[in-house]
Amino acid sequence: MDYRKADQLNKEGIELVQHSRFLEAISRFEQALMLLPDSAILYCNLANALAELNRHEEAIFYYNHALEAEPDHLDSIYNMANSMSFFGNSAEALELYKKAIELAPTFPSAHFNMGNELKRLERYNEALEAYEKAIKADPTHSGAYFNKAIVLSELGQENAAIDFYKISIDLDPEKDEALYNLANLIYLQGNYNDALTFYNKAIELNPKDPDYHYNKGITLIRLGWIPEAETEFKTYRKLRAAEESS
Repeated sequence: MDYRKADQLNKEGIELVQHSRFLEAISRFEQALMLLPDSAILYCNLANALAELNRHEEAIFYYNHALEAEPDHLDSIYNMANSMSFFGNSAEALELYKKAIELAPTFPSAHFNMGNELKRLERYNEALEAYEKAIKADPTHSGAYFNKAIVLSELGQENAAIDFYKISIDLDPEKDEALYNLANLIYLQGNYNDALTFYNKAIELNPKDPDYHYNKGITLIRLGWIPEAETEFKTYRKLRAAEESS
């Protein structure tokens, strides 16, 4: 077996993936596997490249090959869970996330994606626990704060949701959806000036979302700024028409 050649092909494949040249990367990994047919790393890298192209069924096939070669291969377990989630196979995905967490208890992405799967199943209390573990493993994980805020809002815990949206925004100021969701909660509490501030920030980051303009318009009406509100509604209608015609 030519280990040196296989290693070189693997490195080339990884570099191609980093440049989003996935088909070329797949070819490199396949060539490497011809030289090292029992390599869990190569099977996993091939599967990851396929998953990037949303070819998840093929990816799962190769993740399974990786796990046959190395049953506790963490990356294969975790990424196969993601592919299972893509297909909506929640039971399989959750079992794989649990196994990944058993192997790496402080793996924030495994906790986070497990939380996402539980959120999708509306198992909100379990989702909150998973997000909290992701945050404990990585206190800078803005997505965990954001998704925890969504779940808290679903559970009617608006004040707590506001707090977590604010932390998410502190960590990722460019996340317009967090600003928009925060504005909606603040609006519902009757704090229209503060809500307007956050709608404006969301629109500055993403001016093409019609709902942002619509809710800003509603807020402006509450503040008595009718001409400004009509401008926002006109923008809303224009953007919505463009969406419907596309």
